[in-house]
Amino acid sequence: MKKYIIFCVFAVMLTAAISVCAQGNGFVNPDYSAEYKAQQEQRLWSVEQTFPRILLWETYDGTEKPDTSSPAEGFYYYDANRAGKREIMLASAAPASIEKGYGEQFFNITGSYTEFYLSMDVQIIEQDESQSGYLWIQYTDGNLVGDEARTAAEIDFPYAIRKYETGPGGRVYTTFYDLSEYRGDESPHRIEMIRQNGLTSVFIDGGFIVEFADGLSGRFYTLYGSALRVGGRYVTGHFDNYIVRFNSY
Repeated sequence: MKKYIIFCVFAVMLTAAISVCAQGNGFVNPDYSAEYKAQQEQRLWSVEQTFPRILLWETYDGTEKPDTSSPAEGFYYYDANRAGKREIMLASAAPASIEKGYGEQFFNITGSYTEFYLSMDVQIIEQDESQSGYLWIQYTDGNLVGDEARTAAEIDFPYAIRKYETGPGGRVYTTFYDLSEYRGDESPHRIEMIRQNGLTSVFIDGGFIVEFADGLSGRFYTLYGSALRVGGRYVTGHFDNYIVRFNSY
């Protein structure tokens, strides 16, 4: 297993894309029948059979020396294991003028995967009064260019579930679900994803949230971390029980 630390800069257009798509501003979350939600949630009962191979299982029980730095543009991060969690803090010396994220990249030396189950416990434990911070979990089929993925699907909690593609004019975002109902919530939540046949289903605390076609091809690897939107000052997140299962090498 190899693990790389990454530092990502998100274009200002990201914030504009989500504000347009937020509920109450033109975006309406998809509505599923109770029967369909129940069918989706039943898939969680058999993930060990559907995806018998464990690619990644991180519990963060060890102790690591904190990794701290002062990147460009006045942002600072702290990354360490603490109390059995992975703790990632991102702060700005002044209210952030651009959107920025910091995180970790995982991939296996034997290759990546196309169909998978992913699970992680996340919790925002501290943030400034603007509530502009979020925790992100991402999978991508593209190479990193300057520490940034070219195409990716991600959960930005408590922000949105979306994907982006990077072209000559910058990133183009597609929002699948607005998560603003969780804004200000600092309790722990389990986020799960199942991707099969080009469709990804997302669950929060065992409840089905949304299903979407990401339009991505190739083989994936995963990333996660903390981020600030424009105007944010700091956010600290806890990450735990990071599990990726798949069905073949």
